[in-house]
Amino acid sequence: MVPRAVVVRVVAEDRCSRDVVANVIINPLDEEVLISDYLAEELGIQILYPRRGIWRFVDDEPNRFRESFKP
Repeated sequence: MVPRAVVVRVVAEDRCSRDVVANVIINPLDEEVLISDYLAEELGIQILYPRRGIWRFVDDEPNRFRESFKP
């Protein structure tokens, strides 16, 4: 673990979250970035459907859904 190694921000098409300083754990067996529930809450996001990548900011309208970027 590398404590306080990165500054994380969620960037959406119409807005960004606040910056959050986070620890990093590098797992050579994982190809995806994983975030903790703590970091999600600090970034102000709600993960609605994790497999499909559907989420929203906590202060979005109730019917506003966002989709994770998929390369």
